[in-house]
Amino acid sequence: MHEHVPSIDCGHLKVSEIHTLYYEIFGNPLGKAAVFLHGGPGAGCVPRHARFFDPTHYKVVLFDQRGCGKSTPCGCLEENTTWDLVDDLEKLRKHLRVNKWLVMGGSWGVTLALAYGQAHPGAVSGLILRGVCMLRQEEIDWFYKQGANSLFPFAWDELLSILEPVERTNVIPAFYKRLTSDNAESCSQAAKAWLKWEMGLSFFQVSHTSKYWDGKEYAMRSLQQEHSSKPVDLALEETKTDSTHGVKSGTAHDMAVLKMTPLVAQARLECHYFLNAGFLKESQLLKGVSNIRHIPCVIVHGRYDFVCPVKNAFDLHQAWPEAKLCIVMDAGHSMYEKGITQELLSATEELSEPRLACTMIDVSEGGSFTLEQAGSFLLLQALRAAVQWSLWGGL
Repeated sequence: MHEHVPSIDCGHLKVSEIHTLYYEIFGNPLGKAAVFLHGGPGAGCVPRHARFFDPTHYKVVLFDQRGCGKSTPCGCLEENTTWDLVDDLEKLRKHLRVNKWLVMGGSWGVTLALAYGQAHPGAVSGLILRGVCMLRQEEIDWFYKQGANSLFPFAWDELLSILEPVERTNVIPAFYKRLTSDNAESCSQAAKAWLKWEMGLSFFQVSHTSKYWDGKEYAMRSLQQEHSSKPVDLALEETKTDSTHGVKSGTAHDMAVLKMTPLVAQARLECHYFLNAGFLKESQLLKGVSNIRHIPCVIVHGRYDFVCPVKNAFDLHQAWPEAKLCIVMDAGHSMYEKGITQELLSATEELSEPRLACTMIDVSEGGSFTLEQAGSFLLLQALRAAVQWSLWGGL
């Protein structure tokens, strides 16, 4: 990843009577604009996300979506839908006086990136989509009904253990009831179980342990001296609050309990969106691809992504054959797995250069631009190239 650089600006933007967004800007203030859309919903952004972009070339915008991170109010579900977030992106773009920006999103961030791009194609210079999620019913069912549970039966059994037997065939509504209850203990317990299930499936690692039955209970047996938990530790580090500083021991999920406030917000937001199928019509984003096929796009997906199956990326690419599809054969869902990280870095480098192909003005269907508009476009490209030439010393 690129070197860490301090943010060059930050601020708050009031986007409704209820919600205020927090944003930070990294990199070159005169560089190509890019915005990073975090996952979840509700996971929030961290400075590390800016390191997927070359800070000498890009002006990178990170922001926390409604109800999470440093945006307020935390965990608020009111006025919190996909289309509210799409509107927020446009408000933020205009507030920052950005003409067009490269949009990178991962997991839920892909859902939001596609929704935003289809609503405002003229504001998007390119798309980088990691871990494709379009919140179709089959995708939601895979993770919370029938699919992933067949691969991880022990983890699934643990998830269901906090529910009453009659609730276990309809997991999302059962968790929503707990995550929105006034009972703090029940809410925390539900959030812990919800995120433990999600986090446990986010990384693809070759495990050097075996699970065995000792006659009384299941136990884990190590097959080597040491076992690396760096990916899980990294994920936890990124959700750390002041209450966890100085804590140096405990399992990943024990650590999560100590910072339940931001994680409860994330679990609430995820459950809220999944219960409502992302506030989308079935397959809406797949059907809307025709609106954005002219936009350069790189799709990166792990072959062993257990959260968002690789079929999601296949389906999107079938509808969008112009997009570049990169399947990382030894990776799962996380952007921090080596192969995924490398492909994302390659994508930001590939889309960093202004190219006429990025606009792909289509005249095959009766013409969609005037000569004056075409001339303005070419002039703008020339000016951008001149500015970059000057910034780089003519080399």
